[in-house]
Amino acid sequence: MKGWVTSIDHDVQTLLNNPTDSAKIKEIVTLANHAFNGFDANGDGSIDPIPGEGGSVTAYYHGQLMAALVLAPGS
Repeated sequence: MKGWVTSIDHDVQTLLNNPTDSAKIKEIVTLANHAFNGFDANGDGSIDPIPGEGGSVTAYYHGQLMAALVLAPGS
């Protein structure tokens, strides 16, 4: 996710310096979608919580799963 957001930042800076470069807009939208929803990098049909695939929705969902874990002494 960090790589996608960093690329968006660089693309936005480029777009601000050259507002007629419409190709950057499509790239920004695609990367923003990947950062939010994730991207099925390995083509297995699911977006998994692994580097290069999971976006913020995946991170939120798995954070909620971790919050539901019951911790008990000696387990």
